[in-house]
Amino acid sequence: MVARKTAGTFGSDAIVIEVQAQHDKAELLGVPFIIREAWVVINASVVEFLYMSVETENDGFKTIADSSTTGVRKQVLDLLTKVLELAQPFSIENGKVSDLKLFAANGLRVSEYDVVDLRGKSKKAKTYYIA
Repeated sequence: MVARKTAGTFGSDAIVIEVQAQHDKAELLGVPFIIREAWVVINASVVEFLYMSVETENDGFKTIADSSTTGVRKQVLDLLTKVLELAQPFSIENGKVSDLKLFAANGLRVSEYDVVDLRGKSKKAKTYYIA
């Protein structure tokens, strides 16, 4: 999300908020990318989502989300812990970690498997990982 001041219809003190469209993680399968920002949001169902602003060589910036307990969310949170331990330069403002340069040279990979839902029906599920 980007916020900027503007002069125009609403006056010079108005703030314009631009929300980046969220992209499907599948777009990053095998595609190298750099994680530039990461932040965690907990929704009304108390599910923790990791949002990331990533940059690819050909498509520029994308925002993706992951709620997996074992996939990308866990990997990135573990990596951020390592970044803190190594005292790498970054900034944290309002819960968003910025100025990151975490490079995923092989993009993402996906693990597909069957799960049984609450009604006893089998369905396909996917967990994405940094490759």
